[in-house]
Amino acid sequence: MNVKRNSIQVVLFDAVGTLLQPYPQVIDVYHRVGQHFGSRLPVHVIEQRFRQAFQRHYVAAGLNTSETMERLRWRSVVAEVFSDIEDVEGGLFTMLWEHFAMAKHWRVFDDVVAALRVVQRHHLQVGIASNFDMRLKPIASELLPMIQSDHVFCSSSLGFNKPHQDFFRTIEEELSLNPEQILLVGDDGKNDLCGATKAGWHALLVDRHRTHVEANVLHSLEELDTWFDERSE
Repeated sequence: MNVKRNSIQVVLFDAVGTLLQPYPQVIDVYHRVGQHFGSRLPVHVIEQRFRQAFQRHYVAAGLNTSETMERLRWRSVVAEVFSDIEDVEGGLFTMLWEHFAMAKHWRVFDDVVAALRVVQRHHLQVGIASNFDMRLKPIASELLPMIQSDHVFCSSSLGFNKPHQDFFRTIEEELSLNPEQILLVGDDGKNDLCGATKAGWHALLVDRHRTHVEANVLHSLEELDTWFDERSE
């Protein structure tokens, strides 16, 4: 039996891009809600502005965070995207914020249920560790009821975004586990794979587009079963 694999006590999954995806897609929602409030921006302009604003405000905010900071950051993104609407806070931002707070506007990837069964079969704890605000908890409780709510870690409540090392250290303290006892599975090479590895955690990158072939890459969450089996030989 592989001692290193045997040390894992809990498997934590990133949320967006790993377990969940918005439905309809973010840009389509922005376009529809923007039109409702009088915006005439075409979809391609909204998409370009959103990507630029999201990246700029994510970098500007740094890795420290809170519920208030997350809401202010998203409000700044929306205001920058919809420069043709004078009063963004007057309704548009609130509608978008509340839209993405509802579980019905998110979809679970097809391979998630199989992955969670793998974790259960190995008698491990399961949870979520995500750069998200507290809207994630009710979403997860409705769409992923097999994941206990007290194991849903949101960066806004931890005070740090991945890949800040205090994100990982705080979770270790709350779980009363050592780094080598935790596996993180996520879709972001920097935040999830590198961040967790640097913290001393086990880490796997889920790459459904098959752009990576490294040993620590899963092309489907269903491959998690094989990963555990290979480390049990």
